[in-house]
Amino acid sequence: MLIEVSQGWVWRPALLTCGPWRPINLEVYTSRIADLFFTADVDKSLAAAEIVARCEVEGDASEVKFEIVFQEQLVATRYGGQPLRHLKAILLTGVSVYDTKSKRFGLRRAEVVQRKLQDVAGASFFFQVNNVPMICGGTDWIPADTSIPRIELSRYRVWLELAIGGNQSMIRIWDGGIFEEEVFYDTCDKMGILVWQDFMFACGNYPAQGEFLDLVKREATANAKRLRHHPCIVIWTGNNEDYQYQETENLDYDPEDQDPEQWLKTDFPARYI
Repeated sequence: MLIEVSQGWVWRPALLTCGPWRPINLEVYTSRIADLFFTADVDKSLAAAEIVARCEVEGDASEVKFEIVFQEQLVATRYGGQPLRHLKAILLTGVSVYDTKSKRFGLRRAEVVQRKLQDVAGASFFFQVNNVPMICGGTDWIPADTSIPRIELSRYRVWLELAIGGNQSMIRIWDGGIFEEEVFYDTCDKMGILVWQDFMFACGNYPAQGEFLDLVKREATANAKRLRHHPCIVIWTGNNEDYQYQETENLDYDPEDQDPEQWLKTDFPARYI
């Protein structure tokens, strides 16, 4: 583990870290479910939804049985209840079960509404959940401790309850920290807190070339696959604070230039990410 904030920030000292801090497992199997995921499309009428479940299977077994329960749409905190159900996949051959995997899910129709403004430049930017426009007051979430492994999982719920008590409806995962623990997203799912999820690029000018780009792709793909079933996540973003660094250092940036290959030739290649 080496996170950007470990270099020091205005609210914490420089405490460099390295190495894994989450469990590492060795799995032995003949057949297994490598991944369980789905897509959901809630109709604008909110009267129906289409869910397509998929499995990635490794090994010889090829029969997959899905169990799924439908219920009313999931809404945001203070806008109603938070019904959650499980999608379960069972990998088998005949009557022999090789593996099972479950993901909790909820249904909501979430949109970012960007409409051209009248008489002024620009567009609107607001969230609409189940056709209801929302005011997304909230918090910028930084790592909960300077030593991440000592964070007790119960602390996540306590702090998120404080956010609810403060009349907040959205949490932004700050891009100088980490992709948070499952308990964070599970708790947001249950409480109806919306999550603005950043990719981990903050206030820097990243090389955006060669092996580094490959590392970026692998990290982004792994975390998107890990977290994609959480209904709390309504938007993924990244590297917005790099533009603050570009302005501070007066680096090359031409908003009219829409050729990504040209961005790599400037002194601000991080735009490519």
